Amino acid sequence: VSMYYPNWDYQIMGASFPGVRLIFPLESFDETEVFQNWVIGRENNSYVAVYRHCNDVFAQQAGCLDVKQVWFAIIGHEDTHGNFADFVDIVKAADIEKSTGGGCISATISIDNTLLTG
Repeated sequence: VSMYYPNWDYQIMGASFPGVRLIFPLESFDETEVFQNWVIGRENNSYVAVYRHCNDVFAQQAGCLDVKQVWFAIIGHEDTHGNFADFVDIVKAADIEKSTGGGCISATISIDNTLLTG
């Protein structure tokens, strides 16, 4: 679980926009699927799924321009999650709750009988 709430007044290496980008080279994976805010990939027998807070695109890369953001990364393997289609089904069935109101950010994800909070 990753929360992002930047200080917009702070400049990083001269840049005033601290947007978040996801570098997920689809062509580098053996198999991929994009479902809603999820980007899912397989390399050999290992899997990764990244939940993006939003589906913005800037500088020709997936990213998010929201001030407050919640991101999730889930990893899996054929030994623990079955084949890639099984892993994709597990990811698609995840239950996500997030709150970005006020000065705080909170999030939970229930996936594969596991509850993660942040």
